[in-house]
Amino acid sequence: MFEFPVLVGDIGGTNARFALVAEKGAAPRLLSHEATAGHPDPSSAIRAALAKGAAESASGAPAPRSAILAIAGRSVDPAGSSPTPTGSSRARGSAGISASPAPSSSTTTCRSPR
Repeated sequence: MFEFPVLVGDIGGTNARFALVAEKGAAPRLLSHEATAGHPDPSSAIRAALAKGAAESASGAPAPRSAILAIAGRSVDPAGSSPTPTGSSRARGSAGISASPAPSSSTTTCRSPR
């Protein structure tokens, strides 16, 4: 399971939206809506969202202990020569996060490089 609070985010090609779920069953609290063009990488957009959320929270909300992120991106075939449908091959984004399809599922798993 996830440790709370959990940062949830949807990072697309144009916009990124972030919210914080304080505890199990709680409604997400919107932190910010960021234009992705204004950030060099996903971590920059995340830091901006967390800073805006902290500035708007009078209670000084605790930092997230887990994150669930949906990240849109183009994937390429293993040789890197042509685009393939999203999730059908292994891809590495500019943030250094690798993604590959989860076994027997339409879900994509993400792992940070070591």
